[in-house]
Amino acid sequence: MKLNLAPALLMAVCAVTSAYARSVAVTSPTGLVTAEVTDDDGHLLLGVTRGITPLLLPSPIELDMESVSKPLTIRSSHTRYNIEEHIEAPFYRQKDFTIRYNEVTINLSDGLRLTVRAADDGIAYRFTTTRKGKDRVLAEQADMRLPEDARIWLAHSTNPEKPLAMAFQNTYTVTPVSSSAQLQALLPFSPDL
Repeated sequence: MKLNLAPALLMAVCAVTSAYARSVAVTSPTGLVTAEVTDDDGHLLLGVTRGITPLLLPSPIELDMESVSKPLTIRSSHTRYNIEEHIEAPFYRQKDFTIRYNEVTINLSDGLRLTVRAADDGIAYRFTTTRKGKDRVLAEQADMRLPEDARIWLAHSTNPEKPLAMAFQNTYTVTPVSSSAQLQALLPFSPDL
């Protein structure tokens, strides 16, 4: 009896390769926006592009929990496509709206997950855990590395002496990244396309 082991060997190699993926990407439903998460030796980096234009250079994101060991590494991922949510928003400027996005859930080491959503008008991410019981978040990191020549819509604090002692409301202005580095700013921000 002659056995053909080539298909089984190919499937085993693909399974091992996907289990040790170094980066995972998700693209918006129309392909306009792409978010990519990279495992850089146990440090997660998030980058975002619109077409071929970088909006967010690979930037560190991290969740430090009391019972989770470091470094965090990408184990596997699962992507869901063409998700549509209808949101009722009685206290928003319109009574309802619909969002469409693709989503990737990245399984990390030690029971953590990172879910990244990509829509044509932006991206979002969140950490979750599959661990049971109580735990404590010690720190969260979200550094945003922008292209040097980028212009962004940004709202600055209205209180230079105590930048966080305000109502977090101000007018957004278009600001070159190079001139905004020394001013306290509020989130969210948006690139000027």
